[in-house]
Amino acid sequence: MQSSKFLLLFLLGCSGKSDPVDTNPSDDTEVEDTADEPGITIEPFTMDFTGALEDSLAFDTPSCTWQTTTHFRSFWRNAEGAHTFVLLAEVLGGFDGIGHYDHETAGARIKLQEEAGGDGNFFQSDPAQGDTFAIDMDLLDTDVGIGSGSFSFNSLHGDGGATSGTPLPVPIRCPSL
Repeated sequence: MQSSKFLLLFLLGCSGKSDPVDTNPSDDTEVEDTADEPGITIEPFTMDFTGALEDSLAFDTPSCTWQTTTHFRSFWRNAEGAHTFVLLAEVLGGFDGIGHYDHETAGARIKLQEEAGGDGNFFQSDPAQGDTFAIDMDLLDTDVGIGSGSFSFNSLHGDGGATSGTPLPVPIRCPSL
């Protein structure tokens, strides 16, 4: 990443030059890999829920909150208003940055709940009923304010019973913290 920053500064310093840029390098030209540059790729997805909730829900808008160093939440919503569900993974009180969190982590849980305008459906991981889950944070860049990872669960419980969703894992995308 340092070499990328140096290259950008070098190119900005040489802005007086008007050399053409080769947009089609030959096969023997080495092209710099920028996969490690900061940024978050957001790909909408649809989850099919079965059990107490039978529905296909599209999610396209991620957000995250990191209120204190120990409290983290990742949300997915639908910006088009196709439904009022929010899917979230949270670690409240035991978040320690990059790492693995699961049903044995204090304050960790997965939720699927309807916000205002819905029917009030609410499902949450409940280890006492056999629900297991994993939350994995792979990237947490506090300088840039981004994060990413994934979470998965076997089932979530609500008043009407259990529901499960596919496909898994669900991406965690934090375009800003």
